[in-house]
Amino acid sequence: MLILSGSPRKGGNTDLLVEAFVKGLSPKHDVEIVSVRDSRISPCMGCNYCFRNESHACVQKDDMSIIYEKMALAEN
Repeated sequence: MLILSGSPRKGGNTDLLVEAFVKGLSPKHDVEIVSVRDSRISPCMGCNYCFRNESHACVQKDDMSIIYEKMALAEN
């Protein structure tokens, strides 16, 4: 299971809620938390490159590609 935490503040309310949620899931599930604040993610440029190529990959080389991989693995 993958949880994306979007809180900009480390140790803030969102982090506390994520930790409580994970604590409830942990006995039965393998959980990975990705803090988006720790990732280098560029905003969409609207170039539509991802729609024009077969792999649907973004032209920008940032940490979002790593998150997409984690999301794809979490679906299985």
